[in-house]
Amino acid sequence: MRIFILLTIVTIFFSQIVTAQNQTAKKYVNVELFTNTWCGLCAFFDPAATATYQANKKDIHLTTIYPNVPYPQCPFNQANPLDNNTRKDYYGVTSTPRTFTQGTQLNSGSTLLTQSFIDTQTGQVSPLRVEVIEVGPSNNKQVFVYVKSFATPPAGNLRLFVAAVVENVDFEAQNGLTEHKNVLWQYLSNENGDVFTPAALGSTTSLLFNYNTDNLTHPSYEAGEVYVVVFVQNYTTKEIINSGSSKDIVIDAVVTNATCGNSDGAIDLNIRGGNGSYNFQWSSGSTTKDLAGISNGNYEVTVTDGAGAEVNSIITVDCINSCNPTFNFSGSQFINDVYQAGETITSNATINANVTYNAGKRITLTNGFSTSNPYAFQAVIEGCN
Repeated sequence: MRIFILLTIVTIFFSQIVTAQNQTAKKYVNVELFTNTWCGLCAFFDPAATATYQANKKDIHLTTIYPNVPYPQCPFNQANPLDNNTRKDYYGVTSTPRTFTQGTQLNSGSTLLTQSFIDTQTGQVSPLRVEVIEVGPSNNKQVFVYVKSFATPPAGNLRLFVAAVVENVDFEAQNGLTEHKNVLWQYLSNENGDVFTPAALGSTTSLLFNYNTDNLTHPSYEAGEVYVVVFVQNYTTKEIINSGSSKDIVIDAVVTNATCGNSDGAIDLNIRGGNGSYNFQWSSGSTTKDLAGISNGNYEVTVTDGAGAEVNSIITVDCINSCNPTFNFSGSQFINDVYQAGETITSNATINANVTYNAGKRITLTNGFSTSNPYAFQAVIEGCN
């Protein structure tokens, strides 16, 4: 008996060109330093913590907060008591100095912020990337915040905090300190954060904020020193998902996947932020901006600029096969070959036994493939999924 059957090939086609899902997002170390200008212990311990920050600025986003404890007469607290004290109340800070890193309290004193601790926090990735772009003069600044989902976005009570900080403040404090870093001027978001829902995988949430440096709240704050730090926090657990600032370098990669077994893939980088002068170091040894003629695999790139900013990302080049759309077989089959199918296979071959094609496996037709069920059935073919 000669029977015609239609084999429906179930295929999932991946695009040759891909972007976000093939890339990781660097997780920055978010540090909130609670200090006070009247605090003698702060004068003793703050400089070492600040030095650790200065040595690791490429990996850290710092916000320095001045609560009304233990000295409510602190002038930086009085410059913005609402934002400083709200953040103090959220963490339950009762004295200074204290640091909270990624939302978790560190010890005071000599362990306020140490290099050994920072070393344990760097090199991590986050499902979210926070990009911050500032446009316009400082007395009419627009702040664009883009939060992109590079992996399955987290759930929970997420809040977005947008902090305008003063990078360098020269002020002789009552405790003797004269240099102060990343002093909180004001939250552009609500002081308790704005309720935030991440975009779906591969998509971006875009937000706009504004500030005006004509309204600086302390005479030591200079307009040219203001910039923005943004972070996403689980407000219930206090976990920081990721942070970003307008000084960061941002990488987007367009990937051309390689044909399996060949070196015809490519990675094209789109770089933004930093000071505009970029250097590239790939795990393959290349120092060029883009890669071409590469096989499938993981490629890590580190981008630095002349100001010391640095970002790294692991970019994946996948392997794809070309799929022949149709094979037609008729009569008795006396072949021993591997076939990669795209959409359908049709055959008039003699049918007399069961045949199963498993997902991820190639089909080998040898001496006539056959099945006892001479009707349509499904298969997934390697190289087409």
